[in-house]
Amino acid sequence: MVKNQVQKAFFTNPGLNFFVALRQLFKKYWFFVAGGLFLFLSLYTRFTGLNWGLPYPMHPDERNMAVALTQLSCERADLANCLNPHFFAYGQLPLYLGYFLLMGYKWLFSFGTTPISFTQAVLVLRAISAFGSFLTILILLKITFLFFPNLKSQSRLSGFFSLTSFSFIVASLFIFSPGLIQLAHFGTTESLLMFFYLLILFFSLKLFLEQMSIKKYIFVSGVFSGLAVATKVSALIFTVVPLAAIIWYFFKNGQTRKLLSIFFATMNMLSLTLIIGVLASPYNLIDFTDFIGSMRYETDVATGRYIAFYTQQFVNSVPLVFQFINIFSYSLGWPILLLFLLGFFLFPTNRLFNIIRLAFLVYFLPSAFLFVKWTRFMAPVFPIMVLLAVLLLVQIYLILSHLSSRSLVKFDYRHGILRFIFLLIIIAAALPGVAYLSVYLKPDVRFQASEWIYKNIPAQAHILSETANVVDMPIENPTSNRRFLENKHYSYSPFNFYELENVPVLQAALDNNLKQADYIFVPSRRVFMNFTCEKPDSGQLRDQNPTLIFFSAYWVDRCAKLEYKYPQLVEYYRKLFSGKLGFKKVAEFASFPQIELLGQQFVVFPDETAEESYSAFDHPVIRIYQRQL
Repeated sequence: MVKNQVQKAFFTNPGLNFFVALRQLFKKYWFFVAGGLFLFLSLYTRFTGLNWGLPYPMHPDERNMAVALTQLSCERADLANCLNPHFFAYGQLPLYLGYFLLMGYKWLFSFGTTPISFTQAVLVLRAISAFGSFLTILILLKITFLFFPNLKSQSRLSGFFSLTSFSFIVASLFIFSPGLIQLAHFGTTESLLMFFYLLILFFSLKLFLEQMSIKKYIFVSGVFSGLAVATKVSALIFTVVPLAAIIWYFFKNGQTRKLLSIFFATMNMLSLTLIIGVLASPYNLIDFTDFIGSMRYETDVATGRYIAFYTQQFVNSVPLVFQFINIFSYSLGWPILLLFLLGFFLFPTNRLFNIIRLAFLVYFLPSAFLFVKWTRFMAPVFPIMVLLAVLLLVQIYLILSHLSSRSLVKFDYRHGILRFIFLLIIIAAALPGVAYLSVYLKPDVRFQASEWIYKNIPAQAHILSETANVVDMPIENPTSNRRFLENKHYSYSPFNFYELENVPVLQAALDNNLKQADYIFVPSRRVFMNFTCEKPDSGQLRDQNPTLIFFSAYWVDRCAKLEYKYPQLVEYYRKLFSGKLGFKKVAEFASFPQIELLGQQFVVFPDETAEESYSAFDHPVIRIYQRQL
């Protein structure tokens, strides 16, 4: 019928009715176009740039997992250690997934049983993370329509937005979430943990809506809780959500012997969690001594009993404040964070919203009060926070759509203004995620800096840098022009600034290095921002941190403590950044999330002041200083 209408309109008056015909076709096929675009963007944002930084081990946790994966084997001569990773900071599930995927690939393409290379291990771990993040988007969308099953009947094509248009808008906020995009590109456990936790929440909501039997719920929640534990043991805390759902179910149904029913149901769920956890990560039990030793170390680091050089940023940090200012504001963006807070407090206190609140608080509060506050520790609640923000937008959409459909005039300028404001909110919420893709669409910032070094720094130059970064520059980009690398050998001194105050011999060594150095590299913020309050560029970087406005007294106190505890480090960076050390900054390389149009920067999100691991692994800021003659 639509085809006949198009032909009739075209032949009757082609000049006047051509666009009307196109509009009819667009309305008919918009759903398929939007669905295809949704799948494309979901996959593209997760899988593009998965080879960032390779073949170098840019991410320390990813490196440890990849090395463990390359060591997996199952030889007849040593069956007792078959598939033993000898690595217990995380569970074996992601390692086994990567191992069997690679073995299947090698068998399928006739590569035999050739050893797994580091690059192959990293790529397969990143692919697992990317796919887990893609599935997370789908579950988020399904949960949205669980809350609003009558969304189609409540909207009008002549109202605020069409249903298909709005569905795509909702999906775009799940797609363009900076934290989800970043963790999809890390070959670590976070994307899997987010997926399993969200899946547990999804089935809990279905139980509350009576779309699932209690027996099936106990089974699926036990299975996915077990898989989460096999990914990371600390995911045991995920079981609080299904336990709460089970308790609610039996009390809500008013069954006799409620306590006995609850006891057996929870024991069944926990037993299944334990069984699946052991089967999918068996060496936690088989090699129990090494597992416990690793857990003790990780616990000491997490609680602050052992303060390593890479946890210095958390000394004197303020729980809750640190997460919201230094993690959520960057990983979600301020618009989504503010919408989440509004939704968290404004939504009604019914069982559906309360289970979401519980899922957030159960994981967030214990993690927030740990000494270490890495971004990855907050990862499982990222999807939940985005979900509440989106649910609030859906509710606003329904209200505005209802008002628009009741309008007595065909066009009401007030609704046009509201529609425009609503679209601005959506765009503002999606912009940080759209910008974050730029990190993986460009060459790694360390490759950019290294190319400049090879072009501009003469051979045999003496370079003073900082130790304990993921890689030491310069590094060769596999795709770069090799003519710049000819005879470019440098005298490179990676110096241990972390122990400068504690080891007297290092103080004399620093003076000697400074006398010889032609260039000084500051390859990241890991020393100067964690051990001092000295900032480069005359305080420009200091102004990026909004905590200085709201917690100025805290920062003044922190700076005084650091200057008292690390006087030599403070003096070194103060002189370096001010030029009094005799060096001048000649180059700076940053790959901040940004959007470019026609070669011009449209918007940039500087994020060096975020929690360290958010920027230091995939897009650190690199500064190069040259001795002034």
